[in-house]
Amino acid sequence: MARTDTLTGLNNRLAFSEFSELVSKQALRYLHRYCVLMIDIDYFKRINDRYGHSTGDNVIRDVGRAIKDNFRSTDIVGRVGGEEFSVILPETKISNAIYITEKLRTNIECLVFHANNEKIKITVSIGIAEYTCNGESIESITKYADKALYTAKRSGRNRLMVYKP
Repeated sequence: MARTDTLTGLNNRLAFSEFSELVSKQALRYLHRYCVLMIDIDYFKRINDRYGHSTGDNVIRDVGRAIKDNFRSTDIVGRVGGEEFSVILPETKISNAIYITEKLRTNIECLVFHANNEKIKITVSIGIAEYTCNGESIESITKYADKALYTAKRSGRNRLMVYKP
């Protein structure tokens, strides 16, 4: 339980960080690539403010489920903040990460929630960064994915952006 997010059942920040280190060490040793995704629910505060925290919890729970269901069992998925998720795709090139992440983004865009006799549609913004066997730390790759996430948000949200050095 100390390693699991109670709302989503995903890895919590601590567990995600520990798995991240393991993937990073293996990638460095065997010269494998991996990608890091940072995913944030767009305008989540508005959902909580307008419909209440129980609706917000439902949104987080269902987005977490959609994220987990979209990726392989060997991928590492975690809830790392209030409405923020992260995924590590071991042994994955950026082109494959973009393909599967775009599928996730459109799947989430199709989710419909109901509260106060209203339909609620949500979207996510996603940042992606790739480790290219250059010896950079997992922390650096995660920061790059986070920068790409904020570029996606500034560019209009409901999109994914790839970090370009």
